[in-house]
Amino acid sequence: MRGNGNVPPFFWLKMAKKSKKTTKRSGKASGLGGWRLFHTVLVVLGVLILIVAAIGLYEPLQKWLAPAPPPLQVAPIPRAEARPPAAKVLRAEIEHELERWGVPRAGLRSLPEGTPGYQVAADYPGQARCSDLAVRLSALSPVVRVERDVENGRVMVYWRERTLFQLHFLPPKPSRPGKVRVAIIVDDLGRDLAVAERLLAIKAALTFSILPGEAHAHEVAVRAHRRGREVLIHLPMEPEGFPEVNPGADALLVAQNLQDVRIRYNSYRQRVPYAVGGNNHMGSRYTADRAAMQRILELLHEDGLFFIDSRTTPNSVAMDEARALGLAVAGRDLFLDNEADVAKITAQINKLAKLAQRRGQAIGICHPHPETVTALARVVPQLRRHGIEIVAVSALLEGSGGR
Repeated sequence: MRGNGNVPPFFWLKMAKKSKKTTKRSGKASGLGGWRLFHTVLVVLGVLILIVAAIGLYEPLQKWLAPAPPPLQVAPIPRAEARPPAAKVLRAEIEHELERWGVPRAGLRSLPEGTPGYQVAADYPGQARCSDLAVRLSALSPVVRVERDVENGRVMVYWRERTLFQLHFLPPKPSRPGKVRVAIIVDDLGRDLAVAERLLAIKAALTFSILPGEAHAHEVAVRAHRRGREVLIHLPMEPEGFPEVNPGADALLVAQNLQDVRIRYNSYRQRVPYAVGGNNHMGSRYTADRAAMQRILELLHEDGLFFIDSRTTPNSVAMDEARALGLAVAGRDLFLDNEADVAKITAQINKLAKLAQRRGQAIGICHPHPETVTALARVVPQLRRHGIEIVAVSALLEGSGGR
């Protein structure tokens, strides 16, 4: 059996037993290795947990072992005490607002006895104007307030309980009795600056009535005011035959409510600064409607403005409604230039002068036609030579005795 190279059977049996023992030892070694790995993982996890716990407990332990000092007591910073506006700035703002009302600086006189304020040669302002002044001054200091003292004709400006400024309104004295006075209103201005300058060159107190919808309305109002001319808003109003007869895109219409009228009126005030009154442009239907006239006259009254009835219809109720409201009012006596002819316009001006000589005063209305400007430039000096005074229309208001 040794010689033929065959392996005896007992050899395989021996090898099998040996392999079985090796497998058992390998299993034991493998089990031991797995336990060691598990033990290592547990140790690592435990260390991590201890580290996290130490981090979480560090701040509380620090506070417990070394308590923080009490917070530093910092005194609050005192708020700056509000101060009244500077006197120079306050005076300038008040002067600008008075100028917007149509009161030139020539009509302001300092109050006596060192009292800060002005004596104002103008009628007492309405509530709306005083509200505008209050809004303007509140931009200087929210503590400033404006109060009306109607009984004494004063407007007071206070800072807290301290009087900062006061305005004492005294209407100008009327012309001496027996004087013949004529007012000439030039309507439809604002379209042409050159025509406005020609009228301003006439040395007479012509009244400038400016249509708010015209391109140069604002500029003409400013120039007229600076040259001492009285400014009116030529209020566009609904005529008979509307809309075929058109008074303008932003006219006052009978169907509008008070809010609609207020919006349009406020826009007129913005476009025609320094206006002290208004007269109607067209308006043959509007001025004949009591409810419509009450709406616009109330707004004029609130703003301290007067109204001149152009009398474009014999059915006008404007003057009756103005009187009922207590609004200063007057009416047109003659149109001067229904025909654009220098000779005929001159004849109308002379007719107006004769009417004034009989009654003491008269009001005429004309338009900025070249023929009208020529006639006015020729005739006005002649009127003066006959003792007729050309005055602003506010001097001829009913019951005003002159403004």
